[in-house]
Amino acid sequence: MKKVLLLFPKNYTLLNNFFNIFVNSGYKTENVDFNDFFSATEKKINQKLLRLPWKIKWQTLEKINRKVNQKYIEKFEDYKPDLVFIYNEQKLLRETVVYFNRKAKTAFFLGDHPLFIKNRPDNLAAILEGNHIFCPDSYWMEQLKIMGVKNVSFLLPGYSKELNYPKILTPEQQGKYGSDIAFIGRQYHDTWGYKRALFLNLFSGMNMKIYGNRVWEKWFRYFPELKQHFVLNENYLPFETVNIILNASKIYPVDANAGLINGLHTRIFEAIGSGILPLVEYRKDLKTVFEGIDIPIVYSYTNAKTLAIKYINDDEARTTLIQKLKNYIDQKYSDSEVAKQIFSQL
Repeated sequence: MKKVLLLFPKNYTLLNNFFNIFVNSGYKTENVDFNDFFSATEKKINQKLLRLPWKIKWQTLEKINRKVNQKYIEKFEDYKPDLVFIYNEQKLLRETVVYFNRKAKTAFFLGDHPLFIKNRPDNLAAILEGNHIFCPDSYWMEQLKIMGVKNVSFLLPGYSKELNYPKILTPEQQGKYGSDIAFIGRQYHDTWGYKRALFLNLFSGMNMKIYGNRVWEKWFRYFPELKQHFVLNENYLPFETVNIILNASKIYPVDANAGLINGLHTRIFEAIGSGILPLVEYRKDLKTVFEGIDIPIVYSYTNAKTLAIKYINDDEARTTLIQKLKNYIDQKYSDSEVAKQIFSQL
């Protein structure tokens, strides 16, 4: 049996997506998360060192990367995969990817804009050594092609049916998490944070809950009404809790991720899978991904609240549209269809 080695963070739903895609294609599949290479104490020390001046930060990054890559090579030699499939670059060094390529194929799935990654100096050098690069954003593809990269193609993995699915909630769950509008996401310290707060503020005063980290509080000075909707959550919510929140709500506003230019946020697919209607900030790739099927799009912030009210108040129209969207992505972005796209390039 052929083997796939995944290099993905464990707390990302994408891991479950790709794990199932390869397993259902007949591959023995294992995952490695570099965070498991460090003890809790080492992580705390590293975080403190990364706040110091650049020279110390660089030396710390170099030390971390050397340890991670040595562990990767040990796992590679022990497992002997036919394919190494990587989310972003996962602290891989270029020479490690070259080493992998001698005995296996390598492919990267980009989750962030490859040219705007902080504190990961080896990011692009490692990615460009891959046998193939899969992008969820057509603009990233164009930029890489301008740089001379030929082995790049567009890919979206759909959603995990094990993590996002309709479920009947208990009265307690509905009472705790129920709302018309739900949003789950951390905040940013820079202008993207202002933009995100501006977007969610469009729905202030409605029955909305925002689950996020403490950085949200920074923006309440500009958008004080958001405070009444905010639910503090410093850590990643468990997958099951996320699914319950989505099932307990009607509308999910999806703002464009900071690094996405034309591409779509994976929350769109997760929301549809859980039976909540996404209200999506316009991006060019929407027309390609949802060709021939309607999906509520925010072309201008001025129409967002009206659009939300329309679907919140019309249960029949909302549930009918959700089912159409679910049928569409379940067919077009099934595990088997995504696997065909991957293996056609490798």
